[in-house]
Amino acid sequence: MVDTPPVDTISPDLESTKPQLISDTEKHNTPKIIPPESNGDTAKETPSLFRKKKEPQNKSPVLKEKQEVAFDQSQLEESWKAFGIERRKTKIGEMERLVLNRPISKDEGSAVSIQLKSDLEGGFVDKFELELTTFLRRNLKNDSIKLSKKFDEQQKETKVYTNSDKFEALAKQNPKLRELMDRLGLDFEF
Repeated sequence: MVDTPPVDTISPDLESTKPQLISDTEKHNTPKIIPPESNGDTAKETPSLFRKKKEPQNKSPVLKEKQEVAFDQSQLEESWKAFGIERRKTKIGEMERLVLNRPISKDEGSAVSIQLKSDLEGGFVDKFELELTTFLRRNLKNDSIKLSKKFDEQQKETKVYTNSDKFEALAKQNPKLRELMDRLGLDFEF
């Protein structure tokens, strides 16, 4: 049997702060360093970008009851005006002011629609749509409000470029123009 050299002992008062050197005679006679045991109060954890933060486990999720209070057109219009006043307190542009003056109407159930003139106005509504929906749900006490946009149908005028297109456009306005062209024997395509 081989004698192992004596292991330095550490004083008991420093035992908890310094690692201990313990010889392991059962496995290969190599000393191992055992770190001191630490309690959670004094140990600092290295921050990490990849590790999720621990959240307290005593929090229980709060379930909110869904509100379904019925509302009418006048209440909706009052809420729409209140939202417009609140929104105007912040710095907004002229186009957004124009959109805030558009009519709003109640559709079936709790569906709400804003009447807009063009897709451009729809883009401005998109900027504050979430804020508006949240405001209306809170103000009217109805969590099932859904907002939609309705666009006015505009007839797009076709531009006339060629001589035949110009003649056809004028002939629609005054049908006697065709008769005059036939009598005089005129041709507009030369």
